[in-house]
Amino acid sequence: MAASDVRVFDGTQWVSIKGPKGDAGAAGAKSTIALGTVTTGAAGSTVIVTDSNPSPNDATLNFTIPRGDAGQAATISVGTTATGAAGSQAQVTNVGTASAAVFNFVIPAGPKGDTGAAAVIKGTATAYPPTGSPVVNDLYILGSAAALTGAPASGVGPAAIGDGVVWTGTAWVNVGPLRGPAGPDGSPGAAATIAVGTVTGLAAGATPTVSNTGTATAAVFAFGIPAGAKGDAGQNFQVFDTATTPAGALKGALWIVP
Repeated sequence: MAASDVRVFDGTQWVSIKGPKGDAGAAGAKSTIALGTVTTGAAGSTVIVTDSNPSPNDATLNFTIPRGDAGQAATISVGTTATGAAGSQAQVTNVGTASAAVFNFVIPAGPKGDTGAAAVIKGTATAYPPTGSPVVNDLYILGSAAALTGAPASGVGPAAIGDGVVWTGTAWVNVGPLRGPAGPDGSPGAAATIAVGTVTGLAAGATPTVSNTGTATAAVFAFGIPAGAKGDAGQNFQVFDTATTPAGALKGALWIVP
């Protein structure tokens, strides 16, 4: 339905802005729409379309289209490892997928070695090298700090009390620590816990804070979160479509009188 009048509120009264009906205008020029630029935006951003043509009748549309999210990285993990027969071919099979590979290995056993001569424990050495005239495979246990001076390192580190040294015929070789069987495992400790404590509002612009009011194994985090900055004042977009004078109008409000 056509409006009989359009009025704007100047703060104290309604003022008509509808003028008399004008003459029919000439036919407008034919509008055109053209494609401008197409730009790739950041992943997750909003699609943007802008018109760079200053003409009110023609449009040149420029597009900013976000790129897709990054793909998930492929993974590789080890599945089973089995021992194959001596002399057989080594095998590697993928029982996962092309992007999440799980490799199963079959590794052939080595050929049977020659029987080695047994080491002969001769005793505990209190000095290095052990005293006496050693023969091949004689073994001494380093038993004092004095025996460590000049003793060769083992495969796990410097020479230590409890390491065994074996005579090869030309030199003493440290074969590492000689120890008894491992003791039973200890009882598992209690699992650590994390909980949220207080959450306090801070002034706008303050630095956020996080503190642990509990312990290292039972953490209770207290948070201080600053308020957001005050937003700009909103604009008035009141539009009334009523036959009676509108109530509660703000300056700049429009009244379309039916």
